Amino acid sequence: MAKRKAERSTSQDFVKSLLNKGMSRSQIGKALGRDSSLISQIEKGKKPGANLLSGLKELDSLKAKERREVVKGSRPVESKPSRRQAKAGGEAKVRKPSPLTAAKKELKGFSPDDKVVIYVNMKGVGKSVTLGSRGGISVDTIREGGNLGSFIGGQADTQGYEIDMDDVESIFFEEYY
Repeated sequence: MAKRKAERSTSQDFVKSLLNKGMSRSQIGKALGRDSSLISQIEKGKKPGANLLSGLKELDSLKAKERREVVKGSRPVESKPSRRQAKAGGEAKVRKPSPLTAAKKELKGFSPDDKVVIYVNMKGVGKSVTLGSRGGISVDTIREGGNLGSFIGGQADTQGYEIDMDDVESIFFEEYY
């Protein structure tokens, strides 16, 4: 008797299938315009992800090459899910991490031996500050102090810049070569 392929019917089933096909939670999230944390919650059954079901089905039906194209952004997901609706009506707001929180998360992706340049963009004055452009800053040095905001402020002072952390729109890192 031939084994029947199990029917996938929930978002959780499709997330697990995509993970088994080699996609990461981050790649699945990026393809659907969502955060990897949400994909993880769906995988664990903590969130139903009903609004993502059609997009997950589509991703799961694609060949490996086509899924890579979706992740790269050169191929759209046709059934990209809509945002969740708020109880009061309209689209639910998405909680966006602070620039400092997002930067701390990004910094975790570098090894301690890496050297980086830090870019700080301010919204009010509309300018950008580049820190460590002459030789880069060791990631290990940045992590030593334990407080990224203080490190950025101190480094800015050293280089003759004044940064108001309340006015920071984004912080990102680029590996220095």
